[in-house]
Amino acid sequence: MLHKIIAASLLSLVASVAWAAKPVYQSTFSGTQFHIASISVSANEDVMSETEFYDHRDVKQLQSALHKKMMSRLSKNNLITDDGLRLELVITNLKPNRPTLARYRSKPGINFRSLSLGGASVEGRFLNAAGEEVGTLNFTWEEQWLDQVQGVTTWHDARYAFDRLSRKLVRDLAAQPDS
Repeated sequence: MLHKIIAASLLSLVASVAWAAKPVYQSTFSGTQFHIASISVSANEDVMSETEFYDHRDVKQLQSALHKKMMSRLSKNNLITDDGLRLELVITNLKPNRPTLARYRSKPGINFRSLSLGGASVEGRFLNAAGEEVGTLNFTWEEQWLDQVQGVTTWHDARYAFDRLSRKLVRDLAAQPDS
């Protein structure tokens, strides 16, 4: 009987680890140039219109955070050049870990200690000097375990998602052969 309990526990543990969402990251490149000249970051209409959960100030701060993270990571790895590709990133989804000021305004009485699973989604495209699309990327990361968000700030998981995206993109760009 004890063996069955141990086996069931191990199976449950393995299943829970396999279920834990890994970041969804996909990128495509075609062409011969894999350095970046400029990065622009925007938010899509769905994100900009979600005024119940966050406001334009939050979105602007997160756009700036994503831009800084990408520039920093690409610069550290010598992937920024004047004649590189243009990278256009669009934030398509944001989930805060704690109530934002907009949430307090829309739902008075909400507890500032409330926690939720946060994250972010970003889409992007690589454009050459002629403005032709030579690659795309899609990235989504959301926290899966509530016990991981104890003591975090409002946008912790969104910023963590941006960090993971920058690491994965640098890894992919650095792995491409230079021509």
